[in-house]
Amino acid sequence: MSSNHDLLSLVRMCQIISDKDKEMLERKAASCPEISVQRLLVDGGYVREAMVDSLELGKSLIEQGRIKETQFCVGMYDEMTTGVSLQDSLKLRGWL
Repeated sequence: MSSNHDLLSLVRMCQIISDKDKEMLERKAASCPEISVQRLLVDGGYVREAMVDSLELGKSLIEQGRIKETQFCVGMYDEMTTGVSLQDSLKLRGWL
């Protein structure tokens, strides 16, 4: 599985996109490899431009074993609903 699909799986797990959206984004990413999944998520209105860094940070922290996927989802929820960054949310909750 490519890193783009890993990111889409994380975004799906956090319920930012639906299964149908994930399938559509995977098709778009495959047919237009020059366009990043992050750009597709922003252009599709799924996430704000400012959230792209948080998605990458969260993915990296999960890969390093520093946070769990569920903690990533809580942090992204916080960012989407309150504007508190993923990094700050994870620190405030004592997870980082």
